[in-house]
Amino acid sequence: MLSYSNVSVDGAIIRLARMSDYAPGRILRYGYPRLSELLDSDTLTSYQFVLNQNYYLAEEYRNLIHEKKQLKHVNQRRVEINQRINEIRKYLLEQERECIQRSSFVATTISKAVIDSAVYSQNFDVVIFDEASMAYIPQIVFAAGLAKSNFICLGDFCQLPAIVQNNQNDILFKDIFEHTGIESAIENKKGHDWLVMLETQYRMHPDIASFAGHEMYGDMLKTADEIVDSRLEMASCMPCRDKSMCLIDLSFLYSVCVKTTDSSRINILSALICVCLAESFADKYEVGIITPYNAQSRLILSMVRDCREKDKRFDKVSCSTVHQFQGSEKPIIIYDAVDCFRMPYPGTLLTSLKNDTANRLFNVALTRTQGKFILVANQDYMIRKKISKKLLFTRTMDLMCRNHANIRENQLIETLSGTDSEAVFFDNKDNTWYQYLSDVQASTEEICIDIPEQAVIDNTAIIELAKILFKKKNNNYKIKIRAEDKNHLPRCLQPYTTAHSNTAMPVTIIDSSIIWYGQPNKTVDFVTEGTVLKTKYFPCLRFEGMHAVKSIKAFLE
Repeated sequence: MLSYSNVSVDGAIIRLARMSDYAPGRILRYGYPRLSELLDSDTLTSYQFVLNQNYYLAEEYRNLIHEKKQLKHVNQRRVEINQRINEIRKYLLEQERECIQRSSFVATTISKAVIDSAVYSQNFDVVIFDEASMAYIPQIVFAAGLAKSNFICLGDFCQLPAIVQNNQNDILFKDIFEHTGIESAIENKKGHDWLVMLETQYRMHPDIASFAGHEMYGDMLKTADEIVDSRLEMASCMPCRDKSMCLIDLSFLYSVCVKTTDSSRINILSALICVCLAESFADKYEVGIITPYNAQSRLILSMVRDCREKDKRFDKVSCSTVHQFQGSEKPIIIYDAVDCFRMPYPGTLLTSLKNDTANRLFNVALTRTQGKFILVANQDYMIRKKISKKLLFTRTMDLMCRNHANIRENQLIETLSGTDSEAVFFDNKDNTWYQYLSDVQASTEEICIDIPEQAVIDNTAIIELAKILFKKKNNNYKIKIRAEDKNHLPRCLQPYTTAHSNTAMPVTIIDSSIIWYGQPNKTVDFVTEGTVLKTKYFPCLRFEGMHAVKSIKAFLE
């Protein structure tokens, strides 16, 4: 079994192992698994299986590595150790190749298969290629050449295409379904000699399946009766009780998206909201947070990592980009759209209709869901930027609003405050000021504050902050305040302030361990296309975690 995706390969091995009674070594994952269930297994990966079959040799290998680390580089004993290590490695690799040849089922990625003779030097009775839409046609042809008698492609041409870094219109943009004429046959409601349609789905809540089926699959998708009760139970959770699809709308909040140095995008407010939402489900369900942007994925992962160190429930929470999530599924999916002001326009990952890319990406995210799909987005921003009505993303937001399955800005603070989150403290700006000052007062090392352009700050409050900072500045305490125009700030803060051209988010970092979003108190509006947009609601959030602080400092330079 081959796939473009490690997640798909891992999932296949785990499911097959659970349903079969094969002896150890008959079902093997070759290559580099990602899932902890495989990493912890003694028998399901070829490498670990070989180590367990050669326990004393593996122990000798570990001892040699340890001894080598203790020796100086000029020591002649290192030459002997290196020679023996290479002998052991060579023997273990040969054993691994033999195990693969003896196995009944071996799974690996196509990228591993095309370069590793342990795979491509063999022929197999059956070759199965999963997530075939993500593969290049030459990879599919290569895989077919490994099969003695049967070759099976599994895939969905309405989901992720291959990643092509080439603007020319060439064959790499086509997937196997388009190349063989299957896609055009389906669109013209015709059959195809090579096609078997799998019309019954066993994953999604029937309402999600019905919507995706209508929008992407020509109403051909059916839901298996046996999954309905469990999916209804998942959808019964708040927010939007008994709704399988729910919109958390960040309109009229000071929700800011900025571009990172690698041209990705982050939104700290939406990241914190996603973590807060995930915690509310983690008592009972596994939660997947999906985002189109790699930087946002890394930011949320850093927050989840901080939470895991204090709360084991967060072991049930994962986060990745859409591309990394294909082949997986979770009871609860939270989709963080990220894009909003001050970006001049939403990114192509959300809006590009070329090769139907944006629709296929969003379709993957939506259809990973078993019971409840939550979309975190700024609907007002999307409407003002006139994103296409042809986008599945747009039609999903519209459906949620028609079904009254949307949490608007005036309900958001009440809704998230009611989650009793232990990870994210969430309230409005007036109720959090003195806790914010208390954190500043208790700090011992440094404070970093970003104040957006033309922030109107209550003078009485700022004088309180300035007094605390004044007392701390002589004790090797670092004070770093950034603003786009320091002259807009009260005079008492200007001695600590430097001008910085990209200070867009109201963020405070205290002692490299505490993050405040929304303090100091501020009132900031957005100007877009000559129109001033009033910020009506000012949620403030507090989060503790060194990993998240490190990420935010790096992203905000």
